[in-house]
Amino acid sequence: MAALAAGQTTDNKHQLINDVHTQWNSTYDMIERYVEQHENVTRILSSNDFWKNAKGIIPLTPDEVGELDKIMEVLAPLKGVTTAMCKATNATISLISVFR
Repeated sequence: MAALAAGQTTDNKHQLINDVHTQWNSTYDMIERYVEQHENVTRILSSNDFWKNAKGIIPLTPDEVGELDKIMEVLAPLKGVTTAMCKATNATISLISVFR
């Protein structure tokens, strides 16, 4: 997204992240990065220069971004657990709870 890199005015100049089916936390990372960059993305999508080269792209509404915040609340504990369980440097078997 060269348009995003060129149009960012904030100090946190990050690229957007794509969801990857084989990486468990990539959906959370993708949503988190979009929420972080939402203002930049909306400003770029609103510019006339962008629309000369792109058609059919609709920015998310503030309500939709609010829904993303709720999704992140649900996914955040899962990201924490998968990150902790996937570390090879710590013993994690004791963290597993046995349900009967």
